Amino acid sequence: MSIKYKIPLMVLGIFLFNILFIGAYYRFSLSKNISINHDKNIAYLEKTARELTQAAKTQYDYKEYLAKSAKEKGLVLQMKDRAGNVLYSTGKTFHANMNLSTQDVFVQNGNIYLLKVIWPIPLRVNPAFRIIDDLFWGEIVIISVSLLILMYAMHRRIVSPIVELQKIMLQYKKGKKPIIENRYDEIGILQQVYSELIDLLEADKQLQYRIIASISHDIKTPLTSVMGYAERLQKGTVSAERFTKYIQTIYSKSKMIKELVDEFDDYVGVELQSGFKMQEMKVLQFRDLLEQEYYEELSFLEVDFQVICSCPDSKIMVDLTKLYRVFGNIISNSLKYKQKEQLKITIDIFKEYEKIVFLIADNGSGVEEEDIMKIFEPFYTSDQSRRVAGLGLSICKSLVDRHGGSIRAYNNTVGGLSIRIELNEKL
Repeated sequence: MSIKYKIPLMVLGIFLFNILFIGAYYRFSLSKNISINHDKNIAYLEKTARELTQAAKTQYDYKEYLAKSAKEKGLVLQMKDRAGNVLYSTGKTFHANMNLSTQDVFVQNGNIYLLKVIWPIPLRVNPAFRIIDDLFWGEIVIISVSLLILMYAMHRRIVSPIVELQKIMLQYKKGKKPIIENRYDEIGILQQVYSELIDLLEADKQLQYRIIASISHDIKTPLTSVMGYAERLQKGTVSAERFTKYIQTIYSKSKMIKELVDEFDDYVGVELQSGFKMQEMKVLQFRDLLEQEYYEELSFLEVDFQVICSCPDSKIMVDLTKLYRVFGNIISNSLKYKQKEQLKITIDIFKEYEKIVFLIADNGSGVEEEDIMKIFEPFYTSDQSRRVAGLGLSICKSLVDRHGGSIRAYNNTVGGLSIRIELNEKL
């Protein structure tokens, strides 16, 4: 259960338990005792008031008699006339007492008075108060025990797992991978997310090793050739013909190294870039720009190039420069791996639901089915002569992702590769 529900439910449970306890105690003990004691006290007070009024009639100095009787019985007396004015009183009442009162008619010398008899009962000697006092201390005990149980449960189920997770995080520095418990609350989710982050870090670490291996392998081979030919030239024993050949080879290998470094720079640059200059344009406008960009170049290379658009009025939000780069990398990839004399590249643009689909298809060599899911990974290549390389399609995927779109590849029916790019339509 989620912690955001678990803690409130525990507190609610304690609250309801206390309510039930107080309700049951009041129902079966407190209310009954209060009612019985109240009835007894009122009956006693009414009897006492009648006795005082009857006896005071026969007393010569009734005030002295009333004062003496009030003191003996612990009562407060007030005598009022018909207008309600207090003519005589004995003692005082206090707010700390439970003051029960009654009234009786008192006739003296032909005058009618009202005698109010007040019984100030101290709370601590009241049986009902003792019951309330017991209830109060009982509640203190119940709340204290409940809070201790709540604290223990929170420490065991919340604090301890967080402390343990902190230890696991510190142990990861020493190379120990986390062991995840089977929990389904927020702490369990936190542990799961942490474990997934560790897996991503490990995958990223492996990717870094591959980058280092790629740089080492792809630069070392041409660099070794450059150093070998340079060493021969340094000795000065080569013929003029060989001298020219060695210089050309050194330049060719140096150019290869530069292209490789540029490819790495492009990959890193795309990963680090955050600013995209998005603009709204019609699909037909983008189609015309694509044709202008690549038609002449591909025609010169004797490539059959077509751009077909069936949703000219639809709109998309794109960074034109970045999207050119995507199509440029894909087209370059088709040229690199062509196997037929007449290479054909077709870009079909159409609308599917609320997506604008760009389907780039060629009739080249295609990709082995077991490798089709890997071609967008950094440093993947179908060229088996290289251990690790290939960043063009990885750059494409990063750029399409940043446009909020998707990209995937599959082998088509003519033996080549089709790459499907989906972008959101601008509504």
